[in-house]
Amino acid sequence: MTGKEQIPKVSERSMPRGFRLRYYNLLDVKHRPRVTVCLATYRGIVARGISICSLKEFQDGGFMEEEGREKARRRALKAWNVRKPILETNRAEAWQAIASVPLKNIRVRGYGEQADFFKYKGVYGVKPTILERELIDIN
Repeated sequence: MTGKEQIPKVSERSMPRGFRLRYYNLLDVKHRPRVTVCLATYRGIVARGISICSLKEFQDGGFMEEEGREKARRRALKAWNVRKPILETNRAEAWQAIASVPLKNIRVRGYGEQADFFKYKGVYGVKPTILERELIDIN
């Protein structure tokens, strides 16, 4: 694909044929959902949006799946439309929640890859992890 005109802008109500959204959750060491991920894919391009359920939020009301999906979806679509990373993950509380998710659940090789995965809450043109390639059927 070449040229910006071939990579369409999207919205909650307007997505081109073939544009797909996939969701999955990352679990902590106690098998509780901590992160919701939304993958937006179109013609081999992938944008990722994440929503992190912080420890305080988890204690206050538990994991809110629909709210997490909504945040992750909005972030993936925004990253798709601006074609660059959005919302750097900078709160210590968020990184504490991330630390509770084992590397094997994210399917990354080390803490450097984990840090890259969570650096931004929305990213365009990401290289999918092994898990994500399985979910979106990319070899």
